[in-house]
Amino acid sequence: MKLSSKFLFLCSVFFLLFPLHSYACTIFTLTDSDNALFCNSEGADVSVTRIWFIPVTYSSPGERKYGCAFLGVKFPTFRSMWGQGGVNTEGLAYDFVAGFKENWEKNNNPNLKKVSGSSAERMLESCATVEEAIAFYKKYWEAAFSYSKILIADRTGKSVIIGVKDGKLDFKISKHSRGFGYGFIKNSNLIGEDTKPTLVNASLILQVFRKGNCNQILKCF
Repeated sequence: MKLSSKFLFLCSVFFLLFPLHSYACTIFTLTDSDNALFCNSEGADVSVTRIWFIPVTYSSPGERKYGCAFLGVKFPTFRSMWGQGGVNTEGLAYDFVAGFKENWEKNNNPNLKKVSGSSAERMLESCATVEEAIAFYKKYWEAAFSYSKILIADRTGKSVIIGVKDGKLDFKISKHSRGFGYGFIKNSNLIGEDTKPTLVNASLILQVFRKGNCNQILKCF
């Protein structure tokens, strides 16, 4: 399989219409031998939404932090904005889906280190591939895995869904187009036979999903 160096940073669009009293996130990747497309739709009962950019930085000689773009919300109980999803300058993208319940406690995982701020943001600024992201979460603690899973995809189209199963980290890796979250619970056939990574195919999937969701942040990377 030919892996292209091109990763499509295609669009960032906000849809803020009416309140939605559920957290209905949907994530999917479309990939072929040349390109990869990462799309996400956030559902949240909030009105404060933002997109922000962090430039490439060098904390010390030889230590670089990748530039990142984040889309997120500010919940009433949070002091600052929370990046619900994002993409970096290496073509690595992520987003979370909540709604799970797993036994995941820090006391049972003493070898996992805590990071400053959001672990997902620290992951995005330091990792370029799915393999590096997996290694990151094998080293650092993410409390949200008790109720959520994260989908991470890189510029080759490879992706991983990381969560917890039976009290241990669980990694589901794929090299094909895939979907994850609320939209695929409602309609498992949301991704049809044509999985070519184009905006037309992505918009068709998102249009089906949007019929049941009113307040969204939509992005395609």
